[in-house]
Amino acid sequence: MWSIVAVLLIFFYPAYFDLLSYKFYDLKLSLSPVGALAPEIVHLDIDDPAIGEYGQWPWDRALSARIVDRLSEFGAKLVVFDIFYASPGKSKEGDAAFFEAIKRAGNVISPTVAALSEADSREKLRIEGDRSRADDLYDVSWPLQVPSSFSLPRVTELKASLLPLQQIIQSSRGIGHITATPDSDGVYRRCALLVRLEDRCIPSLSLSALLALWNLNPNALKLVGGKQIKIKKGAEEVSIPVDRRGMMLINWGKPWDSFKHYPVNDVLSDAPDSSRSSRYKGKIVMVALATTGNTDIWSAPVSTGVPGNQIQSFAINTILTQTFIKHVSIFPWIALFFAFLAIIFPLATEKPGLKAEAGLLLLISLICISLETLFFVLRTTDVALVGTLVVFLPAALGSFVIRSVSLERQAAASRRALERYLAPELLDEAVHGTQGPDLSGRRLELTIVFVDMQAFSTLSEAVDAEYVSRFLKNFFEKMSGAIIDHRGRIHQFLGDGFLAVFGDLIPLPDHAHEAVEAAIEMQKRMAEINAMWSNSGIKEFENGLNIRIGINTGIVFVGNLGSDRRLEYTVVGSAVNIASRVQSLAPPGGIMMTSRTKALWRDPGFCKGPQSVRLKGIDRETEVYTIEKVV
Repeated sequence: MWSIVAVLLIFFYPAYFDLLSYKFYDLKLSLSPVGALAPEIVHLDIDDPAIGEYGQWPWDRALSARIVDRLSEFGAKLVVFDIFYASPGKSKEGDAAFFEAIKRAGNVISPTVAALSEADSREKLRIEGDRSRADDLYDVSWPLQVPSSFSLPRVTELKASLLPLQQIIQSSRGIGHITATPDSDGVYRRCALLVRLEDRCIPSLSLSALLALWNLNPNALKLVGGKQIKIKKGAEEVSIPVDRRGMMLINWGKPWDSFKHYPVNDVLSDAPDSSRSSRYKGKIVMVALATTGNTDIWSAPVSTGVPGNQIQSFAINTILTQTFIKHVSIFPWIALFFAFLAIIFPLATEKPGLKAEAGLLLLISLICISLETLFFVLRTTDVALVGTLVVFLPAALGSFVIRSVSLERQAAASRRALERYLAPELLDEAVHGTQGPDLSGRRLELTIVFVDMQAFSTLSEAVDAEYVSRFLKNFFEKMSGAIIDHRGRIHQFLGDGFLAVFGDLIPLPDHAHEAVEAAIEMQKRMAEINAMWSNSGIKEFENGLNIRIGINTGIVFVGNLGSDRRLEYTVVGSAVNIASRVQSLAPPGGIMMTSRTKALWRDPGFCKGPQSVRLKGIDRETEVYTIEKVV
């Protein structure tokens, strides 16, 4: 039943399943080898050194004219600007020089932006500002026959602030839009190759550049079947797979390492350089801002920090190298296959038993996911995983759960009863072990360890939450490993620190020794964490962080505390408080322990002490020992 419902849900409400499809698509793309790269694509970056030499952006257009003239002199095949020139520059002379340079070069592709809506939108085109620019943009747009099988996005608004100056529209070899078309999760996986402007089409900057590169006119294009845009290129025909909205999947490579980047000073410089011409001759030169604070940074499947101009570079590269990613629709055959598989699965596994059913379920799922991944990696063919994960897997799991629920009922009841008593990490031992831990209230001599990170609260206010979360996850994984390796347990996490206990649930005669050894190991692991994060590029982590560790051994009460409705297994007593106070006095990067712990530690390692200290809330003086630095 679920398989039929799932197919209908995917058909009528595809947007709800898009996020799942996108994440697996990104994973498959990351597993794929980097596709072919067109050597003729290079980037010319207006970078920080150029700003330092020629002043803050925007520059006088005379410099832009010089860039065009020099690239023409060096034999560039195309000059593709990903920079808007929508308003007059600093001088009329500079503007005039730039317009003349564009006209003289005859190979400049300029960008535009327009507000888009879905194809069936009834909004009328709105024009804001200089209407003559909109008229010129319409004149240079492509008069294409768009079949009804396509639903290209429509331009609903043209703003003069987002349109090139009229002279640029008239003088450029081509105009292409760079309107953002991210997926619903904000990631740029596709490029809208064509958008509708009334009864004409505006190409993307990439498509406009390619037709100019191949010296073709728009008549060479043909839209076929809601699935392809074909380009007649002499005796050859390039078939670009698209969806019905004219969106092409971009075959992304490494954003910063795929294409060669040259600083704009390389072109503007008058210094002799015999190799300079070879860098640009016959190339498609992508001219874009790459300065701090002026570069648009977007999210792509391969990275969250991709310069916006690289969308057009990789779109050009995808078509030039014909490394297209072909998307296979789940309807009708893939959806029907998985629905059929989900229906016959419980019938085929009725007799073998639950273990065989679980094994077969896992095997089928792995085979389907592996095949879908291999299709992508080896054939650049995207088969959506929702067939496996939404149609088959839930239905098969439902069958498995229904058959196993009676056998699991007793274990589930035990688990529910013990959830009030046990910490999650002990629950499996309580349910599956031969002898459950003793949770009754009793007094024991235990070793208590408190760990706290110095100045982390201040650091966390200055660092992005994503990196704080990743650092803490790394920290707790390393520290928990040290505790577990020495047969202790994490009793409670305390923000950027934690409380650990040795010897309560499982008898541990040498709990004090194990606790000190765990503390030494934690300091060593903290050094490893600092070594890794000091190279993260985040300045707050460059100097590393220190942890303080306090250890005390003493008599405490362990067992259940709480009410009839809520119980908690806990450890209380003055020995716990002493461990906490000792931690606060420990040196950064060091370990402080009480004399009782020191007496039970078998290692003759170096300790500084004894030293008598007055602890807050403790009437008597406490004798402590210190290990100031472990590494």
